[in-house]
Amino acid sequence: MAPQRFPLLKSILLTALLGMTAGCPATEDATLIDQLPAWSDPQGQPLSPQQQTRTEQALSGWLTNYMKGEYTVTAQRYFLTRKDFTTWNAVEKLVGNYVEQDLGGTQERYSWHDPGIDLVAVWKVGDDPRRIAVAMTKEPLTDGRRLIGYFELTKK
Repeated sequence: MAPQRFPLLKSILLTALLGMTAGCPATEDATLIDQLPAWSDPQGQPLSPQQQTRTEQALSGWLTNYMKGEYTVTAQRYFLTRKDFTTWNAVEKLVGNYVEQDLGGTQERYSWHDPGIDLVAVWKVGDDPRRIAVAMTKEPLTDGRRLIGYFELTKK
């Protein structure tokens, strides 16, 4: 089958593939979080380097505080949502389904967690001492999008 014969299909597949790799990796060594499905907005403009760094640091710092300082962020990946993105529930469900079904993980519950308010979820995968966490900014960025972070956590 010649590629020229199906230009629309080729364009859709290329857009999908590019969209899956359009995240903003902050660390390349993450073995657990590299397996997670990516979120992306292939048509969105990237953040300025300063805004990207500031927003990533704020989300990572918030997660460290949320985990009561018991874990260190050892790997992280970031993605921007679309402006019309719906809810945290979609993020938690997509990542949770993948971690639980494909990686055999179980979600951990913390006594301080406030569902729907704390936009974070944490999973343990088998006997691995590391944890997978996903978090999202509570407020939209100035352009209306939100930042989603995938984190690999190691107990201190």
